[in-house]
Amino acid sequence: MYQVRSPGAAVLFGDRTPDTGGYTLSVATDRATTLAATPAEDVTVTLGDETRTFETADPQPAGDWADPIRGCYAVLADAGFEPGGFEGVVDGELIEPSALAGKRPADVNVTSSLELAVLALLGSAYELDLSRLGIARLARRVETEFLGRDRPTAAPFAIALSKAGSALFVDADADSYARVAVPDALQLLSVSTGSDGVEERVSERRNGVRRALEELGVESAPEVDLAMLPQLDGPGADRLGYLVRENARVSQAATALDDDDLDRFGELLDEAHHDLTENVGAGSPTVDRILETAGEHGAYGARTIGSDVLVAVESGRAPALLEAIENIEGDAAVSAIDTADGVTVSER
Repeated sequence: MYQVRSPGAAVLFGDRTPDTGGYTLSVATDRATTLAATPAEDVTVTLGDETRTFETADPQPAGDWADPIRGCYAVLADAGFEPGGFEGVVDGELIEPSALAGKRPADVNVTSSLELAVLALLGSAYELDLSRLGIARLARRVETEFLGRDRPTAAPFAIALSKAGSALFVDADADSYARVAVPDALQLLSVSTGSDGVEERVSERRNGVRRALEELGVESAPEVDLAMLPQLDGPGADRLGYLVRENARVSQAATALDDDDLDRFGELLDEAHHDLTENVGAGSPTVDRILETAGEHGAYGARTIGSDVLVAVESGRAPALLEAIENIEGDAAVSAIDTADGVTVSER
């Protein structure tokens, strides 16, 4: 019997940069997906009161919660691996069938956690000699190639490579990464607002940035200097400018954590939020109230990340801030982000 624990992930900086060759700073969280499994000929997996069974050869999307698992077998086969199946039960705080098979694309945090659990299991059970970096890359392929997600994210790498008490700095191509200690005095909070407040579709934003890069004659945002941006015109220039500045903030935020400079870390969060609001269009009255409350309770800083608001606060002030946000936004889900180890596999 194999026991797998695969955490979720939270991006601190760089949630939009991986698609253009940028950098990210993220952490693995203490909420996780678990998988208890034994090797078998085919795959039989149970989640809640639902069970799915499929053969390992040539899996195709079925439009249900087991598609991330099917995708793992598809990308492994394409990479030249032929693992057997397994019989297992999926559980944990992150995952439920409805979260994976709704009308909207499932949360990448949830699907990546499940993918990493399966890839880690198969790597151990069938001695596939997969590195942590290797399974992160495979999970990213599941997301973009099998599930058809518009853009890559940092989640697979945070889930595969993180260590408790640290944040993970990664380049978009995952050619290198570094862990940076998170000071004990820092508490990160996540506030789910249910909407990212961005009017344009992801594909429209991506196309605008791609056109701007082509106009400059470069392939990725890290190749762009801020002095080059005045050559551009149109919304793509604003979005690309945000990405260029965000790449710089990722490096600066990692340095601030390493220097235990939490005031600077908070300033960078605030800068990121204002940059995103002005040049990408994220923001809402709900977000504004959350940020105002965070400031009133002495938070270091705060920013929007997708549909969430990330708040950095001194650990001793976190309980009062959590309660205050819950009081002003009763529908908002507020939780502390506690850093965790990446995916782990044990055999019993």
